[in-house]
Amino acid sequence: MSVLLRIARLASAAIFLQSLFFKFTAHPESVMIFSSLGLEPQGRIGIGIIELIAALLLLFGGKKSRMG
Repeated sequence: MSVLLRIARLASAAIFLQSLFFKFTAHPESVMIFSSLGLEPQGRIGIGIIELIAALLLLFGGKKSRMG
């Protein structure tokens, strides 16, 4: 994997992980955004879980396995 791709994956994962704090702690701005969309609290927590999975896949999902 190229160095540039690794940097891009790490940066993307860091952004996802950094935003999770605001979603999972019910930060007022996050609550306001999801309330205005009519998705509070299920949407905020659900999207937070999806972002957590995406960050983990970006960090650890790049391993290619050799089958056979």
